[in-house]
Amino acid sequence: MEEKQTSARMPRGQRSDNATVLRVLRIAQNLTQAELASKVGIEQADVSYLEAGNTRRLAEYSAKIARILGVAPEDLLRTWDEYCRARGIAS
Repeated sequence: MEEKQTSARMPRGQRSDNATVLRVLRIAQNLTQAELASKVGIEQADVSYLEAGNTRRLAEYSAKIARILGVAPEDLLRTWDEYCRARGIAS
């Protein structure tokens, strides 16, 4: 049986980077920045900063954020295209 491919679209106007992966996964879980921040133990401004592309800080919190979002930590450090390829979905 042929496997059906799912399509994932990057939000309009977003950069194709790991900050986009974090944002898309957070929204898919119906979490606000403040809710994710509370679960991680950081401030909402920190989540905003991570979603703006601060990869050094993202690496610091990736294990905890990944556990909350139900993905592997390395997924958060992938670009959008890498994330879609790893999941076998069209970007």
